[in-house]
Amino acid sequence: MSTSYQNYEKLAKELAENWLSKYKADLLCWGGKCKIQGISGYKHQIDLACKDTESQKLFLFECKCYQRKIGIEEVLIFHSRIRDIYKAGKNKIEGVMITTVGFTKWAKLYADYYEIKLGNVKNRSEFGVFIGGLGFVGLVDNIHAEEKVLVEKNKQEE
Repeated sequence: MSTSYQNYEKLAKELAENWLSKYKADLLCWGGKCKIQGISGYKHQIDLACKDTESQKLFLFECKCYQRKIGIEEVLIFHSRIRDIYKAGKNKIEGVMITTVGFTKWAKLYADYYEIKLGNVKNRSEFGVFIGGLGFVGLVDNIHAEEKVLVEKNKQEE
C-alpha cells in the first residue's frame, strides 16, 4: 500500500467522523498536533482523540500504515501511552489501534488482555473496527453499519 501515514491518519479521521455521528462523541484532535499530557508530564502524540459527550470517556486511536503486521512492541508502546494519560485524568480511556495489514499473534493476545481494540482499515471501503460497543465493517455511508457488524461478528464467533 502506498498510502503515507498522514493520508492514513486523515482516512481514520474521516471514518471516525462517521462513527462520531452515531456515538455522541466529539473529535478533540488528530494528526501531528494532537498532544495529550500524561501524569508523567510528557505530552504524547496521539493520532486521533475523541471524547464521549455523556460519559466523558476518551477514545485514543493509534494508526499504523505499515507493510507488515503490527507486533507486540507497537502495542506495548501504545498501552504505555494510554496508562500515562489515564493516570493524568479522571476519564476512562478506550485505546484503538488500526492498521492496513493486521497484527501478530502476540500483539492480539496482549491487546485483548488489556482491552485495546484492534481494527483493520485498508481504505475507504475495506475496514472493520469495534469502538465503544459499536462496530463498523465496510462502507459506513448510507448503510446500517451496526446490523452489518452483527452479521460479521457472528461469523467470527462460529
